[in-house]
Amino acid sequence: MIYGESLGGGVALELATRRPHRALCLVRTSRRFRTWPAKCFHCLPVQWLVTDRFDNLKKIEQIAGPVFIAHGTADQLIPYAHGQRLFAAAGKPRRFFPMQGYGP
Repeated sequence: MIYGESLGGGVALELATRRPHRALCLVRTSRRFRTWPAKCFHCLPVQWLVTDRFDNLKKIEQIAGPVFIAHGTADQLIPYAHGQRLFAAAGKPRRFFPMQGYGP
């Protein structure tokens, strides 16, 4: 099983596209890495510092095995909609677990 949470979700997805695995588990993962560092570090030119875009939405379409995604409904850093969009793009079998009220 390959597991990734938050930024680690992008790393897990990258690994899952390269290595055989039985399941992929993503928790609080952004649909695209480059979409949220600018929000967190708006005073820094992160768009020029981040070279890998971690286009997770595109990569999850390549995953052939089971996918489990969990996301907090009150997540302020990575919007809940990102988890929903990743789930919608994932192949089957897939499961989505909304963590009600959870958000760092």
